Amino acid sequence: MFFIKAVKAMFDIIKITLTGIVSYIVTYTQPTDNPIEVLGYAFVLDTFFSLLVDIIGNNRSIQLKNVLVSLSCLAMYVIIILFVYLIGERLGDEDNSLFFIKMLTYSFSYFYLTNVIRNMRRLAPKNTALVFLDYFIGLQIAKRLPELGTFLTKSQKENEENEENEEKEIQ
Repeated sequence: MFFIKAVKAMFDIIKITLTGIVSYIVTYTQPTDNPIEVLGYAFVLDTFFSLLVDIIGNNRSIQLKNVLVSLSCLAMYVIIILFVYLIGERLGDEDNSLFFIKMLTYSFSYFYLTNVIRNMRRLAPKNTALVFLDYFIGLQIAKRLPELGTFLTKSQKENEENEENEEKEIQ
């Protein structure tokens, strides 16, 4: 039962990844090539530091699952950008769709950047500059707000519990 679910999940991840790659190739000559290229660079940087944290910080081997999850997120971002462009083009509003794509690219890049800084901080926890950047850019300030802090803590605990359950299932 678990094996079947794992195989289905793996095929879903592979399908999402292949969709992202095909989308990237198809849109290479389209006006959306610059945002996708920027997200590609951010993805490579994020994946690199995630792998470094696994290897150096956690003394674990490279986990293919983490790379595939990162690829599926990149594919999701690319697909969102492509659909925004397609809808804007079909509605005759290409300029506004390109502006919206630019804003989406900034947002997605921000999330990649916060993850890169968090991983760099895990590698060098006593580096004052990284601690400040993680605190400031990672919106740790927002955790000072009572309601938002409660929400973020609750969702983080749920994510950690889900990860622990997944690790137990894998073992």
